[in-house]
Amino acid sequence: ALVADDTVKICQIGGELSTSAKNFARGYLEMRGIGIINVANLYGLSAIRPEKRLDLVVALKPDTDLNKVDRTGIRRKKFQVLDVEVPLIEVPVAAGRETARLIGVAALDLQLRRIGYDMADEFNKRILEQMNEGL
Repeated sequence: ALVADDTVKICQIGGELSTSAKNFARGYLEMRGIGIINVANLYGLSAIRPEKRLDLVVALKPDTDLNKVDRTGIRRKKFQVLDVEVPLIEVPVAAGRETARLIGVAALDLQLRRIGYDMADEFNKRILEQMNEGL
């Protein structure tokens, strides 16, 4: 669900970060080439939220930076916001890539890690087991 497009208000409440939109921009989204749209009118009220906890920071990078992006997901980066560390992922953006889907997968991965399942760590353990079997 959309909380805010460009004008995000962030405040710290009890060690957690809460995000919301400035009142004038709530529910609106800029779509390059189309213009400003009213998300609730197009997709219904369930497509927007007045506020949401900030769980993940996504940095969109040019696809020319592919060599600089972690490919395994083992090394976790953090981003500091109002003295709170928030998980950070860097997503290379290129024509034809489904950026929204990649960000959705990153959010699901974060949810799984919060309940104790780490896909990257599991894969790393499998590789190490395979290497040890070869010895």
